Amino acid sequence: MATATGEPLGQGPLLEITVNCESYNLAYVPAVLDAADLDVPTTWAEYFSTARMVVERTGGRVGGFGQRGTAAWHTMYIGFATQLWSYGGADFEAGRCALAAPASLRATSEFVAALRDAGPPNWLDQRWYELALDFARGRYALLVDSDHYVAYFEDPGKEFLRRSVFEGNMNPTRSSIWNDERFREHTSGWGAFYDVARTLIERDAFVLVTPAANYLEIPNRWVQALLDAYTERKEIAASLEAAAVDIDELVGA
Repeated sequence: MATATGEPLGQGPLLEITVNCESYNLAYVPAVLDAADLDVPTTWAEYFSTARMVVERTGGRVGGFGQRGTAAWHTMYIGFATQLWSYGGADFEAGRCALAAPASLRATSEFVAALRDAGPPNWLDQRWYELALDFARGRYALLVDSDHYVAYFEDPGKEFLRRSVFEGNMNPTRSSIWNDERFREHTSGWGAFYDVARTLIERDAFVLVTPAANYLEIPNRWVQALLDAYTERKEIAASLEAAAVDIDELVGA
């Protein structure tokens, strides 16, 4: 994702651009899982099962998993989209929106059911910021979201947050920066962030979103389908079918 500040290109000051990347991965609270006598999940079925057992074994004091839930495009391009593609689903197939296909329907149904059983009770109000802070406070056992959250999960006595605010980019997109010893030294106080981030980006992470000129309109409509399904404004299949029709119109399919 790129952000730009300044006046239009060619007018006034030089445009300043920050280019960043992030991957989505599992974070968990060892103390919560140990106290509930649970192992770290390695599949989505285990993830949802473990989340439900955390709620049961803590008497509801700890939520099973955190999840963004506001009506914003990035709500689905994190944990839920990661789940969808793991199930063999896709956003588009053969040029048509595939949100109503069997894999997507299964992923969405299991996701919504788990949210109701073990997700944030205020899911519709969970922005990335509140979610990161709530997880750091131990309110959830599991989380699949951005690796940038390490800023909130580190020891609060460290100066990481202050440095990241004033110095900016956590995940540069050039390998030359990752290979720079000064950058590695700079990240040495962030726990295992450097090694984990490199492994994810260089070996495990894939870009699976279908490119589109109206990129943001597509996930915005997809998120609305998720919210409609969760709040039962529409039945899940009907919600996905309606979204697929609208998205096909957006891309001219």
